[in-house]
Amino acid sequence: MRFVSAGLKNFGSYGPNEQVIDLSENGVKLLVAPNGFGKSTLFYSIVYTIYGKTNQDSVDDVVNRKVKKNCKTSVEFYEDGILYKIIRYRKHEEHDNNVYIFKGDVDISLRKVADTNQLILDIIKMPYQAFINSTFFSTELYSRFMIAKTSERLSVFENLLSLKEVNAYYDKGKKIRTSIKEKLDVLNIAKASKNAEMSSIDSNIKDYASRAKETLLSLRKEKETLLSLIEENKKKIEEYSSIDVEAELNNNKNKSRVESLLSQKRNKEESYETISVEKASDEDLAFLTKVSSVNIEEEKSKENNLKELKEKIESLAKEIDSLKVSKNDVEGTLISFNNDISTSEIEINDIEIQQDKLKDNICIYCGQHISDDFIKEKEKELDDRKEAYIKRIKSLKTEKEKISLKLDPMVSELSEKEQLLHELETEKSLIILAFDSTVENVLLRVKDIENNVSFYNKELKRVEETNKKIKEEIERIDSEISDINYVPKYSDEFLIDLKGKIEELDKEIKKYQSSISEIDGKIFSVFDKSFVDSQKKKISKISKEVEVIVAEENVLKEDDFYYSYLMNCFSNKENSFKKFFIGQMIETFNEKINQYLPFFFEENITINFDKELECEIIIDKEKVSIKSFSAGQKTRADLAVAFALFSLSRIFFSNESNLLIVDEILDTNIDVYGIESALTIVEGFGYDTSVFVVSHNQDIKDKIKNKIEITRDENKFSIIK
Repeated sequence: MRFVSAGLKNFGSYGPNEQVIDLSENGVKLLVAPNGFGKSTLFYSIVYTIYGKTNQDSVDDVVNRKVKKNCKTSVEFYEDGILYKIIRYRKHEEHDNNVYIFKGDVDISLRKVADTNQLILDIIKMPYQAFINSTFFSTELYSRFMIAKTSERLSVFENLLSLKEVNAYYDKGKKIRTSIKEKLDVLNIAKASKNAEMSSIDSNIKDYASRAKETLLSLRKEKETLLSLIEENKKKIEEYSSIDVEAELNNNKNKSRVESLLSQKRNKEESYETISVEKASDEDLAFLTKVSSVNIEEEKSKENNLKELKEKIESLAKEIDSLKVSKNDVEGTLISFNNDISTSEIEINDIEIQQDKLKDNICIYCGQHISDDFIKEKEKELDDRKEAYIKRIKSLKTEKEKISLKLDPMVSELSEKEQLLHELETEKSLIILAFDSTVENVLLRVKDIENNVSFYNKELKRVEETNKKIKEEIERIDSEISDINYVPKYSDEFLIDLKGKIEELDKEIKKYQSSISEIDGKIFSVFDKSFVDSQKKKISKISKEVEVIVAEENVLKEDDFYYSYLMNCFSNKENSFKKFFIGQMIETFNEKINQYLPFFFEENITINFDKELECEIIIDKEKVSIKSFSAGQKTRADLAVAFALFSLSRIFFSNESNLLIVDEILDTNIDVYGIESALTIVEGFGYDTSVFVVSHNQDIKDKIKNKIEITRDENKFSIIK
């Protein structure tokens, strides 16, 4: 597209006198005017003419606020060597809100405005946002790219390459996917309800069968008990029938003699004696042993050693106390290790439960279905946590074993020292006894202990002799009982009534057999097969309904997978369209940056971005950070990147038009050297392009000779001079 001219009337700040600007002349031109005089408005009228769009809140806002009608804009341009002219009206008394396009002098407009707008797009072959991004080089589109975050840089690329449509597709896919998930939730609830109903019926069948089984087992057990009783009674009848009653009665005549002897035996057993004298205590016996081996007179001479012995005992007691504290500390540490190991094992068990849930594609927190990507991420997280706990348990057990090795020697040492302490205490007691008591008192105590021991031994001998005679008498009675030929098997009463007992047993057998017949009748009525069959038919019907739900669910899952795939394509992920476009353009972007950097820096500097838009800056072969730049250097680097971004947009959209608007991009905090460098680049664009610079920077005004001035007439309408 090669622009020729543009005109506007009653558009924005421009009034009834139509203003026309020549767009065909190549080179750099500076638009000179105070703020609010319509510098940017002039160029946005071109955008409005071509696309019918405006940056105002409403399209009607393009009409001059004073005139309020008869707005007209026009653009003349060549496309493929053919001259076209577009005229667009707004609130016009004659043409209303129509748009017209002429091919040469021929009106080729279509009947409907929408159709004519589409015809214009078909001719110029460039969408609205593509034209804006590749024609207007303004601060609105190119921010401080170098100090921006990677997410902000991505946003710039989205605007620059018109990737917002990709976001729109992502949002649309997300809405559709949300709707699918809602439908899946409804189906899941319905399926769960059906499965619960089937489970309930199946549970009822199992309960019914279980109760029937329990009843049958109970009846069978009862029957087996009755059969066992019948068998026992038959054995008793058989046993009782084989008894020789007369012989048994004759045998029972020896009964009274045996009972008399047994009574004598019991009396003898009750006459056993026990010793009533207390034995000398272990303490007295120990004292007696010690005194017998100690010369008391000599012990008195040991008084001087008592002090040393007491000091030994005190020192040893302190060592024992210290050992006990250390032992308690070690045992406490072992308990702490055991608690830590148990806690870690519980955590591992919880992780394994969560992993089992993840295998069913179920969220471990809310129970909902989750994606494979999330599951892989969550499984890795759980595996890492589990591995950490396993390592912790291994480490704890190793430390525990090391500490346990310290405990046994400590316990052994403690036992030895406590034994030694006991021996020293005993020695101390004897020494104290020696010089705290008289020899006579010691001898009196010795005599008392010896008398006690002597009396105890005499009494023990007497009791043993008495018990020996009783035992011999009991043995004599047992011998006499064994000589009597008597085995008391049946009593006389039992033998006399034996016939009646056999009859009672026979009656019981008949009663048990009757009960068994009743049980056999109950067994046939316990289980109702027709009821179970009807319940199974219900389950079969519900199962088919579940199959229908599952089929519908599978279709929705396929749709969900499809839209999930599309959302990944339209997302910010590695293999998305955005990353593809950026990856395709990043090399060209870096080439352009490093093409413009020499205009702004005397140093040997390169700036390169990767496809994640992370930046690497190298000055004289040394890697540096943007934070190390001065304010002026940062501004110049941003300008180089801005020119690269703009060039990239013209390449990406294949914009070969002869129009370029540099709108206040050079009004940033930049030094004279930076301005001269930027203007050199802008002049390079002007070799085959009509470049219009909008700026308030006085240094720029002095350096651009060709100027176009916008002023106001007596009615305060903007006019072009």
